[in-house]
Amino acid sequence: MGITKNSVWESNNSDELKRGLYRVLHIDVDRDAIILFELQERRISKPFIFPFQRFSIMVKTRTVVSSRFVLPFYMLVDEDDIDPPRKRKRDDNYQLILPLINDNKFLFEYALSKRSLALVKYATEKGVNSLHIRMLLVLYWRYGQNIYSLLPAYSKSGAPGKERKTTAVPLGRK
Repeated sequence: MGITKNSVWESNNSDELKRGLYRVLHIDVDRDAIILFELQERRISKPFIFPFQRFSIMVKTRTVVSSRFVLPFYMLVDEDDIDPPRKRKRDDNYQLILPLINDNKFLFEYALSKRSLALVKYATEKGVNSLHIRMLLVLYWRYGQNIYSLLPAYSKSGAPGKERKTTAVPLGRK
């Protein structure tokens, strides 16, 4: 299997890549660069640049193997079944990050720097917190680089099925 954009790879026992799943965000053979994103559920990771030739060798030697990443259940929905508020929120978030995800120069700059000045500048121009944009980018990259990755995860909100314990002191404003 060839190395393609958006494919998922698993590193088994490499000195250069720690064990785990990685998604290919971009390939630039001329620069000998591949931009990878580590797929960890509970962590905000950043993309990083890895030598493409080295990655190809790791694939040939089976140090890195093709894999799959299972999408969350709330993303596996038909377009017609999405309620309008969720669809509107998804579309607004997509429009917010669209200029960034279409700009390969931004992706390289973001992957190379510890603190992306381009992201901070863009967030300031849009009047949005840069952490919010960063979280949207992480969701977009983690869940397959498509618009469905930005659907609100309401099924993960709250604690369904758990009983709430109240205190003797009334909650809220007096």
